[in-house]
Amino acid sequence: MSSLKHDRKVLLIHLLLSLWLSVFAFLCRTLSPEYGLGLASVTFTVSAVWVIGSWKISGRKWMTPYAIFLLAALAFNGGQILLYTFDRDYDMLQKRVSVETLVTTVLVVTGSIMFLHLGALLVPHTKLKSTRTVEGARIGERYVSLSLLVISFVPSVLTFGRAVKSIATKGYMAGLYQGDVSFGADNAAALIAQFLLPAVFLLVASHRNSRLVRRVSVLLVVLYAVTYLFIGVRSAAMMSLLGFAWLWEFHVAKLPRHFLLGTTAGILFLLPCIAALRNADTQGRTTLAEDAVSGVMSSPVHALLGETGNSMLTVAHTIDLYPSARSYDTGASYGYALLTILPNVFGTELHPSVAHGRLADWLVETIDPTIAAIGGGYGYSFIAEAYANFGITGVLGFSLLLGLLLQGLYSWTCAYPAAHRVAFTASVLSMILIYVRGESGSIVRGLIWYGVLPYTAIHLTERVIPYLRQTVGVLPIYQSLPRVSD
Repeated sequence: MSSLKHDRKVLLIHLLLSLWLSVFAFLCRTLSPEYGLGLASVTFTVSAVWVIGSWKISGRKWMTPYAIFLLAALAFNGGQILLYTFDRDYDMLQKRVSVETLVTTVLVVTGSIMFLHLGALLVPHTKLKSTRTVEGARIGERYVSLSLLVISFVPSVLTFGRAVKSIATKGYMAGLYQGDVSFGADNAAALIAQFLLPAVFLLVASHRNSRLVRRVSVLLVVLYAVTYLFIGVRSAAMMSLLGFAWLWEFHVAKLPRHFLLGTTAGILFLLPCIAALRNADTQGRTTLAEDAVSGVMSSPVHALLGETGNSMLTVAHTIDLYPSARSYDTGASYGYALLTILPNVFGTELHPSVAHGRLADWLVETIDPTIAAIGGGYGYSFIAEAYANFGITGVLGFSLLLGLLLQGLYSWTCAYPAAHRVAFTASVLSMILIYVRGESGSIVRGLIWYGVLPYTAIHLTERVIPYLRQTVGVLPIYQSLPRVSD
């Protein structure tokens, strides 16, 4: 009861602060653009301090899908706002949009963060049920985890091998975005390879007491992340590590805090360095590495927040272009994102979602045709997509829903922390984080194929295998593996 009362107090303060900040937002629109931008930046910074502080005050955990998503959203959509708050000479978004647009953008991002947090606060505390009361590794978890590992391992090696070779010879931009588009068997291999990460999550979650399984899982995840870091795809590397770290902390063993802090600091230092390195081939990376490291060392905070915070550019341009240059999508982008769940069974050369085009592609083609011509882009943002569909109302409403879902996912896992639930949540976390700088069309298929399908397969397997044993005597081929005894 006391925690419930505490949650209500924090929630009440959040609502009152939101009203107070809305008054500041109104003042920002009435002042001159320069003064308005300064006040809007302070408003965002106060909001950022509050959402972080209130999460701590309310006694919530930081190693949760929502809290990790929140920190990523603050960095990628508000990093440059924080820099401008403390350094008025900082060129936010390199002055690529007008000051008036910047004021509106900062206010929209602030509103999104506040409503995202409101959604999470509306989810009550759920006490973590002791894993000792949960049965050991279920037969479905054992069969599905090993089956996915077997079918995805070779395609993963082949897919990563081609990517590394291409990047090493052509560089990041040409190697990843200017190659031939894969269809048929080649594309199928790439899709199957993506089952490797959920397979590892499920394997270690269902065999957490096996030292061999733990070591193998760590090795596979590290190799997975290092490969992506080498080819310059930082998001995939970071998300895989975060998903695995959350699973380990939640289900296997508490991670040493000095290890977490040291690893996090090292990775954050590497991110802006990799951004500078990935456009060079392997022969040119040595010299460029020295320049990149020296630049980051001179101002690591500026380097990190400035580079990640550039994703706010997509929000600013979306606000500029909707509805003057393009009518609101009114949910179309979300509908086509759901359509990506299905493979191209529509009898057309291109999948309808591909033929319709993604908002990220449309944006770069509109604002920077030169970058678009070489296959580059600026990504997108969950904030920008919500605005593109329904304006500011969509931003606030969708952010609220997203906060509810992310924190609700964690509560659902705490209520019954079985291995398949933990692995499912880790898989979702490893894919949803790209949403801070992407759109729904880039995550929906992954969430369903690599999250929901393995989870569903576990329950189906638990029904089918006992039936096959009784009727045709199927041998339990995975029974010799170490069992979990919680």
